[in-house]
Amino acid sequence: MNKVALRANNLSKWFGEGESRTYAVRDVSFEAFAGEILFIVGPSGSGKTTLLSMISGILKPNTGEVRIPRHRDHLFHQYDRSFQIDRDR
Repeated sequence: MNKVALRANNLSKWFGEGESRTYAVRDVSFEAFAGEILFIVGPSGSGKTTLLSMISGILKPNTGEVRIPRHRDHLFHQYDRSFQIDRDR
């Protein structure tokens, strides 16, 4: 059985505030497993790049969490990239 390589939990990203708030990504959760090929598809403007930017750490999600577990047999075992969103900041 393949191990979880990446876990995204309840990711959301919005721009603007109040009545002008527009969601680019809303409440996305998934797991990607080692050795798995994952496609993110959708029409222009559906949030694909925003989602990938949050997963990679380029953008900070407004809510949610991205976890990349540490596996001893994984090529990048020395890294434990995970972050959790502090909603008070």
